[in-house]
Amino acid sequence: MLRSPLTLNLWRAPLANELDEWNSRTARSVNWREGFGSMISTEMYSTGIDKLTHQPLSFETEEKNNEVHVIIQDLDLTGRRGSGGLRNNYEFIIAGDGKMTLRHRMKPEGILPLWFPRVGITMTIDKSLNRVEWYGRGPQENYPDRKSGYRIGIYQSSVHDMYEPYLIPQDLGCTSRGIFDAYRALPQVYERVITMALCHPPYILR
Repeated sequence: MLRSPLTLNLWRAPLANELDEWNSRTARSVNWREGFGSMISTEMYSTGIDKLTHQPLSFETEEKNNEVHVIIQDLDLTGRRGSGGLRNNYEFIIAGDGKMTLRHRMKPEGILPLWFPRVGITMTIDKSLNRVEWYGRGPQENYPDRKSGYRIGIYQSSVHDMYEPYLIPQDLGCTSRGIFDAYRALPQVYERVITMALCHPPYILR
């Protein structure tokens, strides 16, 4: 069902406010380099977080308490020569019933941007898993700054319907947390299901 491994993601396309020069004066820092313009997104491009390089470090497995623990350590280096990166520690805990818990810790090192446009984990799943069911706020997309008008419940949608073709990149398809978030990627024939739940708020599933 997984078409790519889980990896660190710090990048998304700059939003409209990050491409305007009028608000860049308060965002300028010593990280800025020539050739990347004079806007908020200059901070992102100058530090090279749009060109992360993955470097594996170690891989360990052990069995305890009737569970298998897989511990992976790696580095994600930024595209700027002599800059910095992030050291990652992934611990996958796999139980006998198929439940898998991921604990992810990361440590920043070296020269990095003042902020990250996104911090999370990304993966690619099979295209047959094209329907989504979640417990939280809905049924339309909602965000931390505009969520009170959306009731908490169990909702379903398709991946296609959760996509919004904005002319300029914007966040889309977000559902803010209710009591807890749980997403299920559902194939049309309902033979295979991936269920995801967040253990520690305030993360947001997209």
